[in-house]
Amino acid sequence: MGSTNLLSKEHAFKALFDQYKDDVFGYALRFFRSRELSEELVQDVFMKLWLNWESIDSDKNIKSYIFTIAKHTIYNKLKSFVVQQTYLNDVFYNYSIESNAVEELVHYKELKGIYDQAVEKLPSQRQRIFRLSREENLSHEEIAEQLHISKNTVKDQMVKSLKFIRHYLEVNANLTSLLLVFYHYIQKK
Repeated sequence: MGSTNLLSKEHAFKALFDQYKDDVFGYALRFFRSRELSEELVQDVFMKLWLNWESIDSDKNIKSYIFTIAKHTIYNKLKSFVVQQTYLNDVFYNYSIESNAVEELVHYKELKGIYDQAVEKLPSQRQRIFRLSREENLSHEEIAEQLHISKNTVKDQMVKSLKFIRHYLEVNANLTSLLLVFYHYIQKK
């Protein structure tokens, strides 16, 4: 692909992004009720659009195409959450009363250690933003004001932090550990 074609692709993509990002965000927010998950979905949708750019039929309605991607992405994420929630229900509600409290404490410490490692591996500014949000319960506006950065920068850094931590947990924790940490720390609203 020549540089002229790439520039026109980038220009067209940016125009579509600017035109539809807020609509896709609002659509996702109705399902997730989480700004971070909705922002992540917007990124996923437009990444898929970019990756499939050459296969897009220019005669079809692009808005419809974008929202079809959004609908399928939301469906897949919600389906994943249902599977995770079902597993969590099994773990929490069907867990034997005779379980060993010492073993549970050790398991919790291992989980917390993996989570802490993930947070420690974040770049320093991103880690600071994440800790202010999750440990000090500051809003994005309060963090932006305290660090003298834009609210959008805070949002972007939180999305990147959550994505990195999820990936780190997937790689370093077994399924039960991943789900418990995800449930208790990542999904905090």
